[in-house]
Amino acid sequence: MAVPIGGMFATDKLIWHFSSTGQFTAKSCYHALLTHRTFSRGMESGGAASSSGESTRRWKFIWKLSIPPKVRIFLWRACSDILPTNVELFRRGISPSPFCRYCPDKCETTQHVLQFCHGMQAVWNSPPFNLPNMVTFPSFWSCLVYLRENLEQGLFLLATIVIWKTWDLRNRRLHGNEQNGNQGVVSWSGAFLHSFNSAIMSAHQPPTRAFSTTWSPSSDPRYCQD
Repeated sequence: MAVPIGGMFATDKLIWHFSSTGQFTAKSCYHALLTHRTFSRGMESGGAASSSGESTRRWKFIWKLSIPPKVRIFLWRACSDILPTNVELFRRGISPSPFCRYCPDKCETTQHVLQFCHGMQAVWNSPPFNLPNMVTFPSFWSCLVYLRENLEQGLFLLATIVIWKTWDLRNRRLHGNEQNGNQGVVSWSGAFLHSFNSAIMSAHQPPTRAFSTTWSPSSDPRYCQD
């Protein structure tokens, strides 16, 4: 009640409440539109809108995973829905169609590439994952949470490598380096993860000394004294 609201001669002025100064900037406008888009997607998927705190927690969760940094960055890009799928490129007016070139009746979303396309559904349904009930998730983050909750730690880390390699194989096919599906992606990913873990363990082992640190008297008579 004590806050003055201005007199009758006060003039109105425009305030851009998305910036701290009240002035319009392209940067604040971009962030406002991005926040609105994230909120709309969260409501459409039946979940709560993503906040900056939730986004930070997701990034911390991904960054703590014991996998190569390039795989973490890829997972973050996938969770942020910024991978150049046909759906995203079509939305930006770059691609003429949002549909998958290998599955003409399906839109090429991140989830479609990593869950179903080129035999990926069989990969998830088979050992070592054995996940027959995977469905089309509303977001890649939901898919990642599902894998974390249904796989033990070692298999979950393997799944993240499989996801990263699957996208790499998709790009190779896109550029003419044809691959016979994704049948060997699990074995390749397992060997890759094993090599990474071995390198990490070697880096943490203390260096071995090239010479002995214990002293012993010399047997050379020149150095012996009566």
